[in-house]
Amino acid sequence: MFKMNKKRTVFIMVLALSLLAVISPLPVLSALPSTAETNADVKRGALKVVSSILKSVSGLRSSTNRIKLRSLGVALIATSDQNLARTSCQEMESDFAELYSAAGGGNPDDTTLQTVDLLRLEAVRTIADVDPTMALEVLHSTGARAQHPTAPAGPEDAELEAYVAGQLIDKDPRAVYEIIRGSPTRRFSALLPDLLQRLGAHDMAMAKDAANGLADSLMRADLAGRHDAFFTAVGLVNLTHTIGEDRTGGREAGEQLLTREKEAKLVNKLVAAATGQRGVANGLAPQLADMIAVAADVAPESAAVLRRELESPRHAAVSKSTGGSDFWERVGDRTVAEAVELIAGEHKEERTALYQQAALRAIAAGDTTLAKGIAERFIVSPDDREEILRQISREEVLRGIDAGDVTSVRAQLVQMAPEERALLLIEAANSFQGGKDVTRPLNLLQEARVALSSQPRTVAQLKLRLQLAEAFMRFDAVSAGNILEGTVAQLNNVLSAATALDGYLSDGPILKDGELDLANSGAIVGMYQAYVQTLASLAPYDYQRAQALADQLQLPEAQMMAKLFVAKGALNHAVLPTSEKAW
Repeated sequence: MFKMNKKRTVFIMVLALSLLAVISPLPVLSALPSTAETNADVKRGALKVVSSILKSVSGLRSSTNRIKLRSLGVALIATSDQNLARTSCQEMESDFAELYSAAGGGNPDDTTLQTVDLLRLEAVRTIADVDPTMALEVLHSTGARAQHPTAPAGPEDAELEAYVAGQLIDKDPRAVYEIIRGSPTRRFSALLPDLLQRLGAHDMAMAKDAANGLADSLMRADLAGRHDAFFTAVGLVNLTHTIGEDRTGGREAGEQLLTREKEAKLVNKLVAAATGQRGVANGLAPQLADMIAVAADVAPESAAVLRRELESPRHAAVSKSTGGSDFWERVGDRTVAEAVELIAGEHKEERTALYQQAALRAIAAGDTTLAKGIAERFIVSPDDREEILRQISREEVLRGIDAGDVTSVRAQLVQMAPEERALLLIEAANSFQGGKDVTRPLNLLQEARVALSSQPRTVAQLKLRLQLAEAFMRFDAVSAGNILEGTVAQLNNVLSAATALDGYLSDGPILKDGELDLANSGAIVGMYQAYVQTLASLAPYDYQRAQALADQLQLPEAQMMAKLFVAKGALNHAVLPTSEKAW
């Protein structure tokens, strides 16, 4: 593997996962407001709230909070008020300048700098999902490089720019072409091959030109020492080969992104980098294992070199220690019962985990009898056996509820702890998909509500009530609002106590510049964020009540964020006339 600073490696991995992950929208709801006029009124009211908050954000002391609020607000209002959105983006540039200046030094291993980079990532992504052109402007006008133009762009800039380009490509392919062509002067992104493929769907000639320019810059890069260049080159070669294949498996030169000669040169350089001294030290050769067939087609000599490296003792040892050792891969299509008989032949230290996995597979397959037998015969640890039996009981209860036979499973429900019983009932109620009969799911939720009638004492208990409110919304928005009404006062008390004890909590400080840090990832702020998300889910059913509940939050910054999320919930689910469906 590449020898990189551990902190920086973790940060880049988190960044890449964040960029490739798909952000889930709010749940699709089944009982939205009934008329377009009503929804249009809600939309106007929500946009008014967003506008008001964006104009008052400057009163907050924490630049982190200002960025969080501004980026979300810009995403909500960009299609209806470009002037306010752009003004807010300009103010955000000042916020980022303040944060990067405070980080100081530009040391990429500084955790403070990494925190700001992730905040910038979130802000740009949030805006890009609605207005990628504006997001691109924010990207280029913020960051450490914006403060020091001579500084090299970090990998996060390249990945983030590629993400924004992915949002922009259907609106402005030419702009994306320019971004790809500009990559030689900056870092490379592993997302560039995907962008080229999508660009080709718009204009193949443009995609070919961009691909050849990218290949030229990769030929000048240090593939053995730069992971961004190496993996971009791998992606480009694979994409070229894929696009160049017609339906019969042949190669159509006219349809290839790269000329055959340039593809061969890039393959030669990749193999040379992977099999050289530094490439071997960095473990690059195995990364090309799936590319041998491609290499053999365009560069047979390099393919032979790569094959010899992969068959060398050092690589064979790695393959032996990691490949084919997974029990379940070796089991193949055998049933769980057949697999259990084979576990006895495995190493003693592995059997316990394998028997647990077998029991869980049996539960997933609906064979609770087999799972129970595995637990009682082979799982020695009382705690592990009890956990398996508990999951078996859960599965049997869910199956009984699904069959409409609540009476037969009631005895099992009564034996469960209140929180576990409530969670199971909520899960069962959520399994009902639409339909006119809401009696059964409502009865289940009412039972869950009784199980949770005592005052919550922990973060987990409070979050469980939020889950209950979320489940109620599809069937009874009034009850959902009542649950949230009973929660907001307690949440205010918790936030007040936590701010008073700031610095003494196990999560560490939750205040920044004297305000609740909305970017904090600890349990206390996480509980607040869960409440805000639930308010957003309530908004399409009862926008006025959701905003009223947001108003009850006492901390100004917490109230602002909650009101923006409520507006987001209403705007994302409003049933509007076609002319108003801007996003």
